[in-house]
Amino acid sequence: MKILLIVAMQEELQSFLNHDEYEHLLHRGFDYYYLKKHEKEIYLVKTEVGKVNAAILTTVWLNYLKPQLIINAGIGGSLHTTIPLFSTIFSSKVAYFDVDLTAFGLPLGQLDNMDLFFKPYKKNLLLEANDYHGLIVSSDTFVHTKDQKSLILQHFPKALVCDMEGASIAHVSSFFKRKFMIIRTISDIVGENNTVTYLNQKQKAILVGIDTGEQCNTLKISINF
Repeated sequence: MKILLIVAMQEELQSFLNHDEYEHLLHRGFDYYYLKKHEKEIYLVKTEVGKVNAAILTTVWLNYLKPQLIINAGIGGSLHTTIPLFSTIFSSKVAYFDVDLTAFGLPLGQLDNMDLFFKPYKKNLLLEANDYHGLIVSSDTFVHTKDQKSLILQHFPKALVCDMEGASIAHVSSFFKRKFMIIRTISDIVGENNTVTYLNQKQKAILVGIDTGEQCNTLKISINF
């Protein structure tokens, strides 16, 4: 089975490489990495931050590598003070929160002729004590104020975490009919001086996420085709 593991930032990419044996490969000038320690065939790629970057590179790698499962691992902001730093959230659903066609009667986040939510692969998902399973929402904004958080929760009261890539990767995966899972480790609590917290804690959150990412292929997600 072939898995595409997607991260957004260089720090995330390097942390995965520091914890694995890999082969560095190139396709059309883009770097990608074959991770050697795993029973399954896993390729690691980086998209850069933001929805369009994520969508472009996800499309490139889906067409070239043709994976059966896409795992997008990274960090995100908690929308609830009850979900603490370094918790791990596995997506039950994924949505945009900066798509606005409400003028035409659609709910915030929904594109025309599409469902509001993208539904990830979650067969045999095993959660541990510091894990959560819920809605992840995405935009091209680093959400840092209580007003921004309130607006998100007004429209998506069940949202647990916000990020800047997950929904676009879910969108591309769904378009090409590929299974996907979005996983986020909490790097900051939105509205709680989280810009400073993010800068101070993102590397630790990335390292916690690496441990989660390594378990994705064995303990967290049992994949049966």
